[in-house]
Formats: sequence, structure tokens, C-alpha cells
Amino acid sequence: MQNKESKNRRFAMKKFYIISNDFRNSVIQLTSNKSYAEIEPYLDQYSTEKLPNDVTFSVAKGKKWADLLYYHEAASIVFFSKKVINILSTIIDMKDLCYPIKIEAENVPQYYFIYNKVAYKLVNPDYLLNDFGEPPYLYIPQEELEKHKLFTHINGICNIVDEDIMQEMKKSKVTNIRFREIYVIDTGEYEELIRQHNQQKPFLP
Repeated sequence: MQNKESKNRRFAMKKFYIISNDFRNSVIQLTSNKSYAEIEPYLDQYSTEKLPNDVTFSVAKGKKWADLLYYHEAASIVFFSKKVINILSTIIDMKDLCYPIKIEAENVPQYYFIYNKVAYKLVNPDYLLNDFGEPPYLYIPQEELEKHKLFTHINGICNIVDEDIMQEMKKSKVTNIRFREIYVIDTGEYEELIRQHNQQKPFLP
């Protein structure tokens, strides 16, 4: 019994947070001097290459600079203020995880794109269609879990951060950012989730 309880504690779910766009109407949306088809490969979450130097952005819509801006042609592509990058940099080394983008506008702050992130398997990708049902689960082996505080999942475009980063962002009152919970599960929990899903039972935390 003791071994079983120890194993269950070892595989306790850990909560992380998806950084989401708050979609405030007045916030600036960016567009590019290149077509979406040309730059999309560089803005994919798995990209390890920076945008070409001749790519520039401009204001497509909106009036207010916020800590998260999004690409007018694809709202899932987001850019972060220097304030956000500074917060991240106090906790993790961002040197190889972000780079500045060029924006042609008056009195424009500096914004960055976060790239080169490790990606993990989303166990229940159908959650994307239902905001009120089962939360999303990521499967990360235990030996990998302590290595990353910023990552993404292989089923879509997003930035996922841990509790420490989320709390620091909230404390700093970042704008146009909201956080959605996502749960990281280890091997034992993954096997239990699959078993319960096969029996059509919910696996809520």
C-alpha cells in the first residue's frame, strides 16, 4: 500500500498556464510587408529560424500598445513586449528563445517573438473545441518536467509557462494577457487517463 501511495504522489498532476490573447478591441494588431504564406513558417512554434531581416510589421488596426499584440491575419501568432521578456528573463535564460521584431510606427515600443521552444504531446486535443469541458493535458516524462518552464504543445500554437512565471506576470499587471490552465501529467497518470477515456469516464483534476 505504501509503495502505491508513493507512486501516486510521484505522478501528481502539475498545473501550468497557456498564455492567451485577451482580445481587447483597442489593442494594436500587426500586419507585415510580406504575405502570411511567406512568413508563417518562421512564426510556427517549432521554428528554430528567425524572420528574415527584410520582414517588417506595421499597425493594421487598434490604438493601444499592450504587453501582447497579435498578428492581424492570424490571431494565434502573438508578440510580447520588452516587459514580458524581462519577466521571463528573471526566471529562465531567454537568449536563444526570443528575438526582436521590426515595427514601422511612431514611438513604437520594442516587441519580441518567442520561438525555438520544446514541444510536448497534447493528450486530449479535442479540448480546443470545448472551453467548459475537460481541461487540456500534456504528457511530459518525469525526467523532462524539471527542465522547462516555457514550452508549447505539438497540436497547436501557444506559449505555456509555469506557476512562477504566471504569478510574476500577474504581479507586474501585464496587459492583454489571460491565462488558461493546462495540466501536465506523467507516465502513471497518462496510463490512467487513457484507461478512463476508454471507459468513457472524465479525468478531471
